[in-house]
Amino acid sequence: MGTSSGSTVPRPSVLEQVRLARLAQRGIAGLLDVVAQRWAPAVDIGYGPVRMTMLMGPEANRLILQDRPDNFLWGKALSTLIPANGPTALVVTDGPEHARRRKLVQPAFAKRRVDGHLDLIVDEVDRTLAEWTTGRSLDAYAEGRQTVRRIVVRALFGAHLGDLADRIGAVFEPALAYVNKNPAARLDVNLRFNGYAKALRARAAVDELVQGEIDRRRRSSSSEGRERSGQGTGEAVPPDILTTLMSERTDDGDSLTDPEIRDQVRSLIAAGYDTTSSAVSWLVYALGANPAACHALRTQVRDTLGDDPPTVASLREMPLVDGAVRETLRLWPPGTVSVRHAVDDFECFGHTIPAGAMVAYSPYVTHRMADVWDDPLSFRPERWADGEPVPYAFVPFGGGRRNCVGFTLATLELQVFAARLVQQIGWRVDGPEPTSTAIASLSPTGGLPITVE
Repeated sequence: MGTSSGSTVPRPSVLEQVRLARLAQRGIAGLLDVVAQRWAPAVDIGYGPVRMTMLMGPEANRLILQDRPDNFLWGKALSTLIPANGPTALVVTDGPEHARRRKLVQPAFAKRRVDGHLDLIVDEVDRTLAEWTTGRSLDAYAEGRQTVRRIVVRALFGAHLGDLADRIGAVFEPALAYVNKNPAARLDVNLRFNGYAKALRARAAVDELVQGEIDRRRRSSSSEGRERSGQGTGEAVPPDILTTLMSERTDDGDSLTDPEIRDQVRSLIAAGYDTTSSAVSWLVYALGANPAACHALRTQVRDTLGDDPPTVASLREMPLVDGAVRETLRLWPPGTVSVRHAVDDFECFGHTIPAGAMVAYSPYVTHRMADVWDDPLSFRPERWADGEPVPYAFVPFGGGRRNCVGFTLATLELQVFAARLVQQIGWRVDGPEPTSTAIASLSPTGGLPITVE
């Protein structure tokens, strides 16, 4: 442990803290812009349970994610997600229990298995875009949210339960809304009719649906199981995620309990709702607001695919598709800030941060640093031909051994949406760049209004 001779982290005055608190109420992005401009690379902000030390830039990201991951705990820092995700979800657990659960969950997101979901992703994206008819005005955020919800639920439960997406969406929304509230406006006490109580009831309602499917599968015949996983159909359909979570075993025979399975399923649905769907809306905004980039992407996609749907191989042949997705995640990362608790004292940027401090790194700030990125505020998909400028400059899904377990599925969803969008649709964005007041994800407040042309 030990202490060091580094200086303390700079802390704004009381008046400056008040101004920052007011900024936070209007939007997390505006707050981070001011913090980065005034105090990068390190600042100590907030009071009480929302006080944190923000460390900004690739060096800080690498320290937290790669060099000293055991010195930073997730559970206590991200406990605000428990009303939706549950106490055993990967994102809120640490130590041996996290390692055990991740080992059992990870196989469901192996790249080969995720690639096997390509057809259902194309199917749901096409289903949405077929309704984006010429002259129609719509909320691209709301429509993208429904699309991602259906994709995630079908990947979780299989195509035959695709209609479950709308039922889950209706009952889970209060929990998702609650975890997106400003921590200062929350009261995590069950008073029966407050927001916290509604979130817990929503979580229980989703649990009932998921447990019902778990029980049904255990009662089902082996022939039904073979049909569900695609065996005997001649198609290389991967088992759905729930099948993998129920069947995965470690070498010593350990498996996930039913409460653990339910928590993993809920956290995956939450991630699909609030992170991937936010990214879809920013992708639509970015391409709509940058006609030259959209034209270049459309040309490459049409030259490669014509009117055909993408395949895994063809997606690799279109670097601007991947570039557009990466640029979207760079400028509007779904998670703007990620928080940890420090176990021991440590040094960063010449400052000493004490044990017990809540420490935050910011993908949003890092992704927009002028000393890291050339022309950082411009949307330039072609910049990714040269890759990441320095290690840990691009961290939308975290990094190291605790990177987001579902990043392969999220990336594939965004790539398909980008390709099919420019293949099939022309549109204009109605209004300026949206703001965001959400805490858990950078979702556009008020949605993203567009008109199809």
